[in-house]
Amino acid sequence: MQINKVNETDATILRHIRAWEKKGALRLIYKKDIYKKIENYMLSGNTLELGAGAGFFKKNQRGVISSDILFLEHLDIICNSHFLAFKDASLTNIIGVDVLHHFEKPYLFFNECKRVLKPKGRLILIEPWISALSKFVYRYLHHEDCRFVKNPLDYPFGNSKNPWQGNAMIPYQIFNVCYINKFKSRWPNFKILTVKPFSFLAYPLTGGFKPYGIKSEKIISLLLKVEHVFKPIFLNIAAFRSLIVIENGQD
Repeated sequence: MQINKVNETDATILRHIRAWEKKGALRLIYKKDIYKKIENYMLSGNTLELGAGAGFFKKNQRGVISSDILFLEHLDIICNSHFLAFKDASLTNIIGVDVLHHFEKPYLFFNECKRVLKPKGRLILIEPWISALSKFVYRYLHHEDCRFVKNPLDYPFGNSKNPWQGNAMIPYQIFNVCYINKFKSRWPNFKILTVKPFSFLAYPLTGGFKPYGIKSEKIISLLLKVEHVFKPIFLNIAAFRSLIVIENGQD
């Protein structure tokens, strides 16, 4: 994957920063829901965040090494997910929010995670998830692809892609019940601690980092409570995201 150098005027990063500053509802979703789920599974030790972008998580969780393939002054390092610039068994956690479904060659990423994570170290990801509702939204109302690919672990985008290109279907294909055994056979020492779908109401209604959507923290806080009450009913048909946690087992 090519490393692209840009400065902080990059339109996408600036758009994310503006949305973060203007939308209290968006900040609440990340801090109280998304980041909290990650923090609940993090172990004490060296932690690398991939695809950190505007660096919001590091502001919420100190001691994290923030990285991206983009050159951004507020991040710690430039880091290619396919060739991690870290020593063997040097990291306790690798985390990423909406990164896996952008990777050109996911198998190289998982190989690198196996190499650089300490024994019992954890890979913690928040990724798009496919349900009846989210499939429609991701396919017809979202700027990224949402389509089945032949080789989700190997070359889901063909021979080349740009860094922003994504396919929301990829994490679902890799970690749903139909394909997960192939993942386990390729990395038998990885232990999948959880694949937990969530987010069927509150996050989509904020509009994410788009200029539209609910901005009120009070409304989103209420919607999160509604999600918690009704998640056993709606998650299978309406989940938009999933928490994926993998432990690096002993060789």
